[in-house]
Amino acid sequence: MTPGASESDQDRTVIAGPHGGPTLGPGTKILNDTYIIERCLGKGGMGEVYEAEHIELGSKRAIKIILPEYARNTQYVALFIEEARKLSRVTNDAIVRYFEFSRDQTGARYLVMEFVDGESLSSILDRRCLTPAEVVELLVRLAQGLAAAYDQGIKAHRDISPANILLPQGRVDLAKVIDFGIAKSADGGMTLIGSDFAGKYSYVSPEQVGLFGGPEKVDEKSDIYSLGLLAAAAAIGFGKRLDMGSEPASVTIARQKVPDLSGIDVELRPLLTRMLQPNPQDRPVSMRALIEEARHLDPQRVESGADPKLPSKRRLPIWQLASGLVGVAVAGAVAAFLLLPGPTPATPGKQEPPLKPAITLQPPVVAPPSEQVTVPPPAVVDPAEAALAELNDALKNLDCASFRPETVSQGGGRIIGHVASDEDKAKLVAIAAKLPADQRPDLRVEIIPPPLCRLIHDFRHLRTEGLLRDGGIELRMAQGVTPLHPGDPIAVEVKSLTAYPMNLRIDYFTLTGDVLHMWPNADSPTAVLAAGEAHKFLNSGPGNKIWQIGGAPFGTEFITVIATAQPLGGNTTARAVEPAANYLSALKDALRHASPPVDQPNFVATVYIHTAEK
Repeated sequence: MTPGASESDQDRTVIAGPHGGPTLGPGTKILNDTYIIERCLGKGGMGEVYEAEHIELGSKRAIKIILPEYARNTQYVALFIEEARKLSRVTNDAIVRYFEFSRDQTGARYLVMEFVDGESLSSILDRRCLTPAEVVELLVRLAQGLAAAYDQGIKAHRDISPANILLPQGRVDLAKVIDFGIAKSADGGMTLIGSDFAGKYSYVSPEQVGLFGGPEKVDEKSDIYSLGLLAAAAAIGFGKRLDMGSEPASVTIARQKVPDLSGIDVELRPLLTRMLQPNPQDRPVSMRALIEEARHLDPQRVESGADPKLPSKRRLPIWQLASGLVGVAVAGAVAAFLLLPGPTPATPGKQEPPLKPAITLQPPVVAPPSEQVTVPPPAVVDPAEAALAELNDALKNLDCASFRPETVSQGGGRIIGHVASDEDKAKLVAIAAKLPADQRPDLRVEIIPPPLCRLIHDFRHLRTEGLLRDGGIELRMAQGVTPLHPGDPIAVEVKSLTAYPMNLRIDYFTLTGDVLHMWPNADSPTAVLAAGEAHKFLNSGPGNKIWQIGGAPFGTEFITVIATAQPLGGNTTARAVEPAANYLSALKDALRHASPPVDQPNFVATVYIHTAEK
């Protein structure tokens, strides 16, 4: 389905194209027909980034443009040029390459960059954590790239966070730093928002919130602090991070002491403690000094989780181990000889005891074959156990997937969830087929591709963070669960299970990554359900038109209803259709700032629907 609104259709509203969407559409040719736009990758504070292809060479590029509303602002344009000029000289592989800065005949400005095909670290950390060895490898990789940027006159990145780190193939050794759009130059140039705060609350340094000299003192030591918070989040994983406050007062308080690192692997704590010192003077003096400190961590000890205060136990090659044992035996024999008591001087008047017979060395006694100890052969791995372990690993590590993996450990049972592609589903089926028939789980897995599957993860995190609860509200499609076809009305029935009125938000999340705000909307600014009431919602949009299913793509989509005792603040439904990721970010902020009574929590219910051609 393609979200949007057809202004020419007087009888119905068809989801057809996002209102307020990207400036450039697929197929647009830019820069004297040099590049052709393929898709919009994202929208930031001052620009949009697109995936494009060089028409002649066929090479991929990421192209960043200044948003039209900022194109005439000389300060923003100056920042854009400064970013391009300095970062185009950085050639470190951990920094996304900047190739050229151009302006077309209309005056639009474009920054052509390396296209990186990879997930963000933030997305990866939603479903797993990094091992201590991976954390150290990531720290060294990112520090090397940032040091190279400083060499070219960039004073600080100022926005180090998992969202600004890309991992091609999911590998930390290929990590790349992106988005220097708010970098501050070494010659005292302006930042994107002058000397004010820039960055994300969870990863900013004490200087960025006004401590220890304030924003004017932000430099690479500030990035070291943010990199420490990033490393801690990577070690914790699963969408969690250190509690560094969520609003100005708590953010400032949290940065006046070293945060609690008790939830971090013990071997990483000393280095992170150095990086997260509130006073910049107490942190490593530079990124390169940090690299040296990180490299002095014993990789074997970090990987094994050994106590950092204990001596290292490195694994030696077999020939070194064997010769080492011989050396120990020889040294032990010499020491024993030197420590044996010598002859005791005779004491006058005291008769010496008779000497014991001399000890003679004998050849080693070889036990008869019947008494010899043999080394048992390696244990045979049960194929069923190996397949079970493989299946559990696959369930945990598939990208953009969700399951109930606990049913696997019971042997057989049922696994319900979704994966991102037919290939992922086939992989699970093939692994499950290795199990005996009586232990083989019943796989009931749907295909929900990106970006929709990531939105489902985001809703799950709203639950795990305690911002939303299940129960209290019921949601179902008015026409049942049969597939919906183009032209079918989108009608839902909502029932309150609470003893107090509920304010509703009903949203339709599509396969294209957009959200359609069914209620409330411009014509229906409120949607309130009385205690215990059930209601059917059908009309929506300008003039009470009816939302209907649009065209391809088809597949599994979902609708949510959020019920709150008090109306949520924030302008989270200003447009009928918008990118779902933007909406969920605004929704999360609104939920965090809401203070519902303990006995009147916020509820959410979800219904999955299937769309198909007739």
